[in-house]
Amino acid sequence: MVPSAVAGTALAAFGTGLVGVYLRVPGLTREDGIRPTQDGLGIAKDTWLVAAGVTLATQGAIGAAKSAAKSAKKAAKQSAKDARKSAKSLAVDAASSAKDALPSRS
Repeated sequence: MVPSAVAGTALAAFGTGLVGVYLRVPGLTREDGIRPTQDGLGIAKDTWLVAAGVTLATQGAIGAAKSAAKSAKKAAKQSAKDARKSAKSLAVDAASSAKDALPSRS
């Protein structure tokens, strides 16, 4: 994993823990279980950490996938170039061998 994905995962886990505390501790939410009371407002504001962590983890994973795809494309391009070079070399050798096999015109 790339560093931003690791940091994002850790941040998302921490934020999720805070949301769990917020939802479980009596007195932090109103009767509906979601909206914060005055006491729960401080922890409720920290729920954005989950979204920030998920964003970092996602962007890190996408960046790593793009980098891997770019590396694979570069390797494929180099392999194709090497194959063309080998084919050209074989064709030159075959032409030279065929020329040597022809009877001389003297």
